[in-house]
Amino acid sequence: MLRVLLVEDDAVDREAARRAIGEGVELSEARSVAEAVGELLDDRPDCLLLDYNLPDGDSFRLLDICRKQAIAAVLLTGEARVDLAVEALQKGAQGYLVKGTYKAADLRRTLYEAVEKVALRRDLADRERQLERSKQSLDSRDAELRSLASELTLGEVRARRSAAERLHDELGFKLRKISKSLGELRVELKDTAQLSMLEAALSELGAAADLARDLSFLLSPPVVKNQGIADALAWLAGDLNRRYGLSTDVRIEGKLPVLDDARKLLVFQITGELLMNVIKHAGVGEAELVLSGSPGLFCAEVCDAGQGFDPEALPETWGLASARNRLSLFGARLVIAAAPDKGCQVRLEVPTDIS
Repeated sequence: MLRVLLVEDDAVDREAARRAIGEGVELSEARSVAEAVGELLDDRPDCLLLDYNLPDGDSFRLLDICRKQAIAAVLLTGEARVDLAVEALQKGAQGYLVKGTYKAADLRRTLYEAVEKVALRRDLADRERQLERSKQSLDSRDAELRSLASELTLGEVRARRSAAERLHDELGFKLRKISKSLGELRVELKDTAQLSMLEAALSELGAAADLARDLSFLLSPPVVKNQGIADALAWLAGDLNRRYGLSTDVRIEGKLPVLDDARKLLVFQITGELLMNVIKHAGVGEAELVLSGSPGLFCAEVCDAGQGFDPEALPETWGLASARNRLSLFGARLVIAAAPDKGCQVRLEVPTDIS
């Protein structure tokens, strides 16, 4: 049942409103602002039916209470003034009626519509609060995920460094020791066939030692740990040129933001994969690597004028889907611009904040 508080000091107008409201509504009454305040705060009706002119003060004070308490309000006045109607609506009323002109059906409809409007606004506010809580929860989980991704990446750094040290120190030491022993044996051998076999074994052993050293370096390049990201990527471009013949023009635009260790390793790895894609798939021997930054963002763009591809049908062998998955853990992304026979531009964007 609808609960209505009628605030009216005039007995005739009060009776007229009472009759118009009719049955099926729980009606309570007040004759002043002071009396109505207590009713609103203690009983909290569904709707306030308010006379504009009350003997003890500003009736619009009650509209402010209704707005804060999510109570519907309809203004009753003997003055058909547009400015008064606008002011009432601005201060929280949902309806406006002029005394002596409204019909009973108009009053009842206005009361129910006012209550419905407030209920809709309350539901909307509840949903907005729920969405905000959900957003905060998602932001919190996103921050936790990024923190975990950073920890996992740093764990990978430590694991790679440990493996590299074992390759360099332990395996390298054993290979050198074996090589020394075989070298001493070579002095004593007289048989030409056996000596030839020994020379071949020493050659293979030297190649194994070189491989162990290269693997140690690739697992944990000291340049990533000891240099800034620009120097590390410049070294990477030079290394790929020495090993595969890819000539990469490295350019820096503006001041680059500082990356933490996890993001620096991520950028180094992904950029290396992008340059390897040029080597394996673009069909050209040249590329550009443009490094740039803005507040809170580091960018590395790899460009080539090769055969290109359709971004909507990325070949799995390019590994870009995997790269995107790893980047998403840091809130980073790849932006790809490519077309068949028109080259390729892949832009790596990495937020530099760690929150």
